[in-house]
Amino acid sequence: RFAPIDSTMTELSEEFLKLLTGEFDLETIFHLVVQDRAVRRLGCVSLCLNLRWLDLSKNQIVAIDNVEALQCLQVMDLSSNQIRSVDSCVSKLVSLETLHLRDNKIAKLEDLQAVGTIPKLQYLSLRAVDGSGRNPVCDDPRYREFTLGKCPKLIALDSQRTKLPELQFDPADFAEPNLTLPEPESWLPDALGAEGFGEIFSAATIESTLKPHVDEFEKAMEECRKALSDNEALLKKAG
Repeated sequence: RFAPIDSTMTELSEEFLKLLTGEFDLETIFHLVVQDRAVRRLGCVSLCLNLRWLDLSKNQIVAIDNVEALQCLQVMDLSSNQIRSVDSCVSKLVSLETLHLRDNKIAKLEDLQAVGTIPKLQYLSLRAVDGSGRNPVCDDPRYREFTLGKCPKLIALDSQRTKLPELQFDPADFAEPNLTLPEPESWLPDALGAEGFGEIFSAATIESTLKPHVDEFEKAMEECRKALSDNEALLKKAG
């Protein structure tokens, strides 16, 4: 159903979006994922009026713009881009509940002001729960208090519930453990004897292992044949 996409194409034009999704009408696109294609602007995404889920992570987007028409959008992932501020146009995203902005370039608290104007925003992330992929603004000691003050309806900030104490992570907890494992000991050859696997899979060994089961099966078959013969004899006598 889907046509192959030219990996060098980066402009989100009508033609590109239709080719990517296989849809003839942009208004029938509900779920759109365009990752790692060096996209710089949202382009014709604004024409996808019924879009519910938008993932443009791992690109080179520098600004959140031209999204006012996306009245049905519920989830937007713009992680790993080059965004430096949240534009006021996000206030028009009246259905947006989840916004991911991890691994961007947002450095000042005032550049986050606009997130407080998103009416239904419940989940916001500017860094991962372990602190990786953080925006520079996350290092500001006022960051969490400021963001929660702007967005009092948030259920979770940076994957942590807002009504619970903030989790603190030590980077050492995520380091690879330095383990010294003992050399494995060989045990199968000793258990099988000098011949090893060749002995256990030899024709003679297999035959001797299966013989009791074969004998039992043949005995059962002989009993069945005898029972059938007796029944036939009774039927003939009765007839």
